[in-house]
Amino acid sequence: MTVRAPLDFQSVRSKVSALIAAENLPPHFVSIVERWYVPIAARVADTHAQQDRPILVSVSGAQGSGKSTLTTLVRLLLKEIWQLKAVDVSLDDFYLTHAERQQLAQDVHPLLATRGVPSHHYPGLNDSKECLVSTLLYALFVAGLCVLFPTLLTQT
Repeated sequence: MTVRAPLDFQSVRSKVSALIAAENLPPHFVSIVERWYVPIAARVADTHAQQDRPILVSVSGAQGSGKSTLTTLVRLLLKEIWQLKAVDVSLDDFYLTHAERQQLAQDVHPLLATRGVPSHHYPGLNDSKECLVSTLLYALFVAGLCVLFPTLLTQT
């Protein structure tokens, strides 16, 4: 079974535009979503229909390359166009806050002020984050959701 995107992107354009504005992206980004992100979402929906079960989609890329933006928009498209339940989970969700990182940098080492170095996630996560993330993904997967998971290529 092949799932095709509707020819009328206008039905979701306002929601996509609102999300683009909330992410502080330029308004013309909607044309990028229509040209590139809708076909990606269509591929995910098609794969889901062929599998007839939950799927896990992992998006890899360098820090700041747009993985979270991609998965957030694809999740919206899957919901609005194909009425699919989807969730996006990111390691960004587990970072310490800016204030917490600044305090850690002051107390331990200045490099801990930035994201991406060891100890920038919530305490205890560094030793068990793979287990935590795996457990979370499994729970979401069992619940029947498409799981969109932006990851960093260099993470271990």
